[in-house]
Amino acid sequence: GDFRKAGSRSKGEFKTESLNELLDDDVKDLQSKGLDADTIRIDDGEFEAIINRERLFALGDSAIPTEGKMYDVIDAHKGDMLGSMTG
Repeated sequence: GDFRKAGSRSKGEFKTESLNELLDDDVKDLQSKGLDADTIRIDDGEFEAIINRERLFALGDSAIPTEGKMYDVIDAHKGDMLGSMTG
């Protein structure tokens, strides 16, 4: 989504409409960068790494890479979250 805009927190509730809005924002963001959202896909290995909670939160040799083609892992314990995202 477009993180430059303020948003409301879900507080444990996340409706389909909210997800659709986030995904629409992602598509618009990709299109503004000249990319075709229909051709961008996450590969099976990356999807399995981030969807499997045990793997996602594993430590040491079992941990997933901190950067993938379609994701970045943010360690909230290493300072503020927005600072971590800018690298």
